[in-house]
Amino acid sequence: MKASTLNRIPIAGLICAVALLLVVALAWAQSPEGRPEKTADRAREGTDIVDRMGYCRTAGDRVIFFTEDGRDRFVVLENLNLERIAQAVADDPEQLQWSVTGSITEFCGDNFLIIHRAVVKE
Repeated sequence: MKASTLNRIPIAGLICAVALLLVVALAWAQSPEGRPEKTADRAREGTDIVDRMGYCRTAGDRVIFFTEDGRDRFVVLENLNLERIAQAVADDPEQLQWSVTGSITEFCGDNFLIIHRAVVKE
């Protein structure tokens, strides 16, 4: 590019591009423990989990389910059960323990969780 061409690019556009890159980078690493690493021992598509104890935390506009033993964590896919969980997490500042039943999915080497049933344990 010629110097005269660079002068034509509005500075506001450059600032927006930098801001967008920053937002994407922050969203990528917003999980409390950072982005989960991809591992070879991920669960296979269609694997069911039944009455698995754990905790739900928000990361940006997503909810992540962390198993009680700390071995697994799953980004929870949107459905009515997640809506109810997200509302309960927002309403109660304490960390709630959940018993979760659902199905595992796979996408691009990562596991996700569709929750079929979730019960708060008191």
